[in-house]
Amino acid sequence: MRLAAAGLSSALAPLGGCAEQVGQQRVATHLPTPGGPLTPTESWYWMSILGSHEADLASYRLKIGGALESGQSLSIAQLRSDFELVREKITLSCVGNSPNGLLLSSSIFQGVRVRDVLTRAGIDERASGALITGLDGFASYQAVEELMRPESLFA
Repeated sequence: MRLAAAGLSSALAPLGGCAEQVGQQRVATHLPTPGGPLTPTESWYWMSILGSHEADLASYRLKIGGALESGQSLSIAQLRSDFELVREKITLSCVGNSPNGLLLSSSIFQGVRVRDVLTRAGIDERASGALITGLDGFASYQAVEELMRPESLFA
């Protein structure tokens, strides 16, 4: 995650390629409904740009830099021990999902709040958003306001 101040976000990365149809996907086979609000694990949609990736949890580090008092490189063990673990019901929809599309699933996630990690790192008040890069190479820009919501988790 790389935090940027207003006016500097264009220096983060050109995201024009994000609009292209790339990668592999599987649509959800069970969409959340009022009668069945959670998607069973085996029915979740998935999307991957470069195929599936599995992090080596022993060596993985969440790296946070940019408009902060201090950059962070946190192991999974540090995230679990240094921050409160919370559970949130979250519905996710792929950014490329079409209206009424099937790239939508809902579940209970456990993790640490992004805002807690950013607060500890000393997020600069001028920061307007963050570039988040996944293991599969997908990059997304998220506004700080969205990252500070209680349901925004590192799960």
